[in-house]
Amino acid sequence: MSRLGLVHVMILGRGGGSLEDLWAFNEECLARAVHRSKIPIISAVGHETDWTICDFTADLRAPTPSAAAELAIASTDELHGQMEALRHRLRLVMEACLRSLEVRLESLRRSLHDPSTMVGHLSQRVDDLTERLRQGMAHDLKRRNEQYYRLNQSLSFNNPMQTVADARQHLRLLLSEAEHVLAARLESLKHTFTGNAARLEVLSPLSTLSRGYSITARVADGLVVTDAEQLAVGDRLRLRFQHGMAISRVESVEEAKT
Repeated sequence: MSRLGLVHVMILGRGGGSLEDLWAFNEECLARAVHRSKIPIISAVGHETDWTICDFTADLRAPTPSAAAELAIASTDELHGQMEALRHRLRLVMEACLRSLEVRLESLRRSLHDPSTMVGHLSQRVDDLTERLRQGMAHDLKRRNEQYYRLNQSLSFNNPMQTVADARQHLRLLLSEAEHVLAARLESLKHTFTGNAARLEVLSPLSTLSRGYSITARVADGLVVTDAEQLAVGDRLRLRFQHGMAISRVESVEEAKT
């Protein structure tokens, strides 16, 4: 019946009977087929006290097959009553809608002003705005003229050429001062250098060598000899003079006498 699609509703029913007589409506395959049906199914198996699995898988359960027929096909009086109720509801809704529209129309009518009055108001507003615009432009022009005058005066007092000339004069003064400071600093450094050189000359070993002294060191290990006890017969010595060096050999060692 689902494949044919020839009916709008199906009634699955049977009269009363024993549990064995109604057992076919508890079968799984039938319950699944009822559940899969695309057409609504009313289950009306047995009497009011009888329940089967199909009652739970169907779209609606009727206590008896005759009750299922009454559910599927309404009586003429019932249909007339439903139509009358719908007609009454429709009339009420339409009347309410019309009343609402009348109230809104009346509100719009009251809020609608005379077009000539509205045009007069708008014209007056345009005149007001025009006058405000003229005054605003005049005020802005005056303000800009005053600002231009002040800037021109400021520019006259702060001539860039004069500023550059003053900066050049200041730069020449700074250069002159820098030259004096550098000259004084160089002279001070020269005196300091001369004094340090003189002190170094006094402390320099070369100055000592110029007075006839020499620096003696063993050739083997470079040890500077300051005591005769550091020497042994046969040691080779390097003698450094103010100008040049010489190699000598120790012939004898004499210890200092106390």
